[in-house]
Amino acid sequence: MSFIDYYNKTTNEYTSGLYLKSYETIKHLKPLVINDNLKYLYLTLYYKILKQLKYNVKAYKISEKVALSNFDWSMANDAINELALYSECINKNSLFKIKLNCPCPSNYHISSPSILKIDNGYQCNLRAVNYIYTSEGEYISRDSDGIVRTKNYMTYLDFNFNIQNMYEIEEAVNFPIYPCNILGMEDVRLFGNYFFCTRLDATMDHHPKICMGDYNDNDKNIKMKILNYGNMGTEKNWLPLYTENDCKIIYSFEPFIIYDLNLESGEMTPFINKSMDKYNLKSFRGSAVPIPYNDGWLMTIHQVYYHKKRKYLHRLVWVSNDFDVLKYSKTFYFDKIGVEFNLGICKHNNGIIFTYSVDDNHATLTIIDYETIETMLN
Repeated sequence: MSFIDYYNKTTNEYTSGLYLKSYETIKHLKPLVINDNLKYLYLTLYYKILKQLKYNVKAYKISEKVALSNFDWSMANDAINELALYSECINKNSLFKIKLNCPCPSNYHISSPSILKIDNGYQCNLRAVNYIYTSEGEYISRDSDGIVRTKNYMTYLDFNFNIQNMYEIEEAVNFPIYPCNILGMEDVRLFGNYFFCTRLDATMDHHPKICMGDYNDNDKNIKMKILNYGNMGTEKNWLPLYTENDCKIIYSFEPFIIYDLNLESGEMTPFINKSMDKYNLKSFRGSAVPIPYNDGWLMTIHQVYYHKKRKYLHRLVWVSNDFDVLKYSKTFYFDKIGVEFNLGICKHNNGIIFTYSVDDNHATLTIIDYETIETMLN
């Protein structure tokens, strides 16, 4: 029998509710897959059968195979939506969980925290936003002019996560800001005495750009520069690999592109450009700043199901110091499937700290034990 014969036979059994029979018949299809079109037909039908039979482990694997494939974007996007059905809540293993907050103007609320471990506790950037994210997936400013605005507060926490000191990060002197309907430093990622942020008001065309801030706690004014290599367009979610006096940037995961960054000049030079996995990791977007971990770097990424109401799924990622080995976990979420954003991780005596926001309207810190982290990565 040909592929079409077996495909039609399997489809008829599936639509007739004979799921176990269709599960046996579809096994004949796999050896007959000779191109991507047939592969997609086979995988989508196989997934439907597995979903009906509640074979969740296999269904997850098929969804992941499509999500990390070279199929058309819309096919991979739909598969990410299916992955959400089988993603697990990482907070079921939480050792400790608290809301993070600090004083801010009445029309703002705290969102999207980043965290950095320091000698006497933790340094945390808390983003304050003046908008609400609606149940329909819209962003509505609370200000009468309709402009979305962000403020950022540098906070210093003791080891019990109590605020010891804080200040608002002021805009850099002599850094041009262009009129825009979205103003301020978004998605601040702390590393050393620097941070990355995304700005739409840093250029006349308002394309999102990665900017680097250089700060000193004794001088609340920061130095800021746009980072660029060649003719980059829209830029978000770069991850810094920072050690004292050295910084590299993970620019993308497929291909796996890393740049060397001169912290003084902002000049970027190519360092690595290669594939790291048999699957297509192009949908991986940088999340939490990488930290040294087990002879390598530990970080998180997110994958997004793009729809009016988006869904963010997270993964742990580990890459070896020589950048030859990359491992990643299954997808997970923190509190709920939806708009969750995780900007920071750092080490704690009992596990890994994650900081994240949900629907851009509150900031949370959770601790996951090391055993769970290792299990997820393996």
